[in-house]
Amino acid sequence: MSNIIATVLPKVNGHLCGAIYTGILGPVTYCIASRFRKLSGPLLPVVERVAHATHKGVFYTSFLIRLSESPMRPKLLKSFIVVLMFWMLATTMYWSLATPDINLKALKTLKELLPFLPFTVPQGDASILGSLAVQLKVIGYWTAPVLVLALVSGGIGYGLVWRMAHRTSQERTDRETGNGNFRGVTLTLGVLPTPKQLPRDDIDLGADDNEMLGRITEKERRLLCDILGTISAAPNAYPGEGITVPLLDHTLNLTAKALTARRNPGLSAIVAAAHELGKLTAYRKGENGEWSATKPHDREASRILGTLDSWAALPQLDRDSVLMAVKFHSNARSIPDLNGDPNVYRFARELLTVADDVQAEAVIEEKQRTLEKTELPDVIFESFVRALPSLSFQSSGLPKGVQAVAWKVGGRVYMLEIKLRETVLAKMPADVRGALLPNPKERQRVQPFTQELLKALEARGWLVRKIDDTKIEAKDALWNIKAGKLDFKGVIVIDVPKDFLGQLPSEDSMYEVAVTGPLFTSSSNHGHNGSGSSAGAPMGLSKNDLMGSVLKPSTPKPDESV
Repeated sequence: MSNIIATVLPKVNGHLCGAIYTGILGPVTYCIASRFRKLSGPLLPVVERVAHATHKGVFYTSFLIRLSESPMRPKLLKSFIVVLMFWMLATTMYWSLATPDINLKALKTLKELLPFLPFTVPQGDASILGSLAVQLKVIGYWTAPVLVLALVSGGIGYGLVWRMAHRTSQERTDRETGNGNFRGVTLTLGVLPTPKQLPRDDIDLGADDNEMLGRITEKERRLLCDILGTISAAPNAYPGEGITVPLLDHTLNLTAKALTARRNPGLSAIVAAAHELGKLTAYRKGENGEWSATKPHDREASRILGTLDSWAALPQLDRDSVLMAVKFHSNARSIPDLNGDPNVYRFARELLTVADDVQAEAVIEEKQRTLEKTELPDVIFESFVRALPSLSFQSSGLPKGVQAVAWKVGGRVYMLEIKLRETVLAKMPADVRGALLPNPKERQRVQPFTQELLKALEARGWLVRKIDDTKIEAKDALWNIKAGKLDFKGVIVIDVPKDFLGQLPSEDSMYEVAVTGPLFTSSSNHGHNGSGSSAGAPMGLSKNDLMGSVLKPSTPKPDESV
């Protein structure tokens, strides 16, 4: 019997080692392969090479990987574990019943492998009575630690695989679960995209300090606070052509004027202020310091307005009318009928009329303040003198295809006002140039730049106001001329002093130039300045009211002194 056991036991011990190996690596391999099916192909040769290096467990590991690819893997795995546990118990029993020599040989091999272990190997031949002590030493110093190591390794491996699988499952769940909420709108699948909101300062408009603010509703007040707070968070934004005050000050000026409207003061102020939101993103400053439009101003303003939750809180008619008035601020005729409701169009046009009037009034005031800070006559005259050599004077040497805009006869020069204005404005400082640009919504008899240029020329004695028996005022000093066979209207006539003749071409016009009369037959001003506001009766609310006691941060910033 002992000989039979001695012959069979080494083979059984090989299966035992394979079972132990499989207990450590097998479950981890199965979990990875079953969770990540695509890894089973590349994983199999790697595990088999490791198993061959230890000469054990090839069959078990390969079987587990093949098992993970089977559609019946839960039932097969259960059967495999039962068989594995059976053979582990069976081989343990066989080893325990082995001859004493085999047990002693195992103990000696363990001592040679790990000489630092604190046990002594019995000398002489092994006996049946001493085999139990030998087996206990092998179990205590080898079998038990290996089993504990197998359990710990398996637990760590299972934990890592479970963690990876859980994370993958959670990612899949997150992808398949709706995420996000925007004004009551949710998704059942994927992430809901939401519009990006600009930074905004916390601003509070109170109605205690001025009765005009008490005329607006709470929803209108909240939206107006959000608009002003958004503009306040961008102190370096573009304020507008010819406007030197910050954009927030300009917007406060518009708001204060719009709040004086007899009808719908709150919504009128919102339209006037919201239109300025477009300047935050529609304009960019170039390397030369000049601002230029990169996006449509009106559309940018309406887009930013639509991101504010306080706008969405307005009643339906108010919300649609305000948005249409802002979006089509420059082209009111294009306002569409939303959902076939004509009230939106009419209400938007009404709000836009008030906003246009207050904007024209505010722009005129602020441009005037800009001009007051400048020695305007000197600036205009110096720019005019610099522009003289660049004018296209009519002469025999004028290139073909170049239109003549000026004619020289001796020391007298005739210049087309519109071309002269474009040339001189281009040579002026940006803030002054912007302040002199005309208001597109205002009809004027003479453009602001031309008025100032005529004043500067008259002050220096250059302006010609009397020709033959016709004499006109300096503010209306525009003539009609005939050069050759062509008639030209709106011409400024000057007599250039000898000191400045070097700025002119030496050759006179090749055509005869004759003045046919003044451009204006009457010196009375038939134009209107458009500065009056249809916003309503004047009330006691100014920009300073909003900036001082009315406009204040709801929560002081840490770096502000109280």
